[in-house]
Amino acid sequence: MKNLIVKIIFIFIILSLLSCSKPPLVNSESYINNEFENVSDITTKYRIRDISYEQRNISYTGEGYFFIRRVDFNSDKGNYTTSYLIPGDKGKINYFDENKELISRELEDGKLPLKTILIVDTDKYSMILSQAYSYKDLGNGTKDSYPETYPVEIEKQEGYWKVTYNYKNMKDYHGIMWGVGSDKRLVNLDDKNQRKIWSNYDISNNSRLAEDGYYYKSPDSYRPATENSFWRNPSMYIVQSWIKTGGSLAADILGRSFLLIGSDNINEEGYLPTLPESNWLKTDYDIGAGFLIQGLMQILETLI
Repeated sequence: MKNLIVKIIFIFIILSLLSCSKPPLVNSESYINNEFENVSDITTKYRIRDISYEQRNISYTGEGYFFIRRVDFNSDKGNYTTSYLIPGDKGKINYFDENKELISRELEDGKLPLKTILIVDTDKYSMILSQAYSYKDLGNGTKDSYPETYPVEIEKQEGYWKVTYNYKNMKDYHGIMWGVGSDKRLVNLDDKNQRKIWSNYDISNNSRLAEDGYYYKSPDSYRPATENSFWRNPSMYIVQSWIKTGGSLAADILGRSFLLIGSDNINEEGYLPTLPESNWLKTDYDIGAGFLIQGLMQILETLI
């Protein structure tokens, strides 16, 4: 009974993601995106003085949950800080370095590593944490990633670990944070196969997870594109691996969650368009943005 009460309290805390430094709430609304047996998929929108944010919570009964939040900055003043709690007294932080080697060390107060997936396992809970990336929408399904990132911080409290995200307020930019949580182990890094699989998952350098789908580094031939831009890729490479390869609770939760998120991008014709414009398709075939299926059909018609 005690464990159930602790779990309920924690879920309330994590889904609310309350921050002691957050300005007074001005307005909010919630709505159900999808409703399936054993799945709860709810989006909540908040409008606050200097920011507005939208958070999607997808919960799987008896397994765990995924959340993702987009925070839009409405001014250039100060920072946006938000925190949540992970139950546990002792734990480890697990991540892969630039050589794909697993680093596992005891949790302690301080800043967590940048440019890598962060896996936290305590004696009571398991969490995967995102980095605190900021973006500017460039249009055509493309985001420019701001090059500077504040590291996620963690601090021990009585019975919990406090996780804190910090963003610089920049008008026309937005911050994205996400997480996966469960009272079961999300990834068994003692298993060499799972260790190898997760060492190859890159959602920091060449691909990112965002509120509206899976993003991949923009090629130079796409427009728009910048040195640090990512485009919403309908192929969802890593999501495919989570679904097809699986092998972990984290893969199951992330894979199913991004199938739900990705399905929102299916257009009226029933397919997922490639939103940016390709230089060579535009030059050689006069095919503009959103080319995926229609563009390929046009190319085939010229070859037949």
